[in-house]
Amino acid sequence: MPDPAGGVVLIVVVSWLVHLTPTLIALVRRPPGVAAVVLVNLLLGWTIVGWAVALVLSLRTREDRTLRPTAVASA
Repeated sequence: MPDPAGGVVLIVVVSWLVHLTPTLIALVRRPPGVAAVVLVNLLLGWTIVGWAVALVLSLRTREDRTLRPTAVASA
């Protein structure tokens, strides 16, 4: 007979991995504000809204902040 405690441990580990997904993504991708992602995920990630905010923050990309001249069409 399988050990029921092993199933509980598996559920807990998978739950924590899902919960920490935004943090793991941020640590790999290094978006701007990695610390904000980690804090939002740890403090508010237990709520669906907090987890979604952390996920969006972790998926941001670095913007190119250099100014590029734009061509102005003459009429």
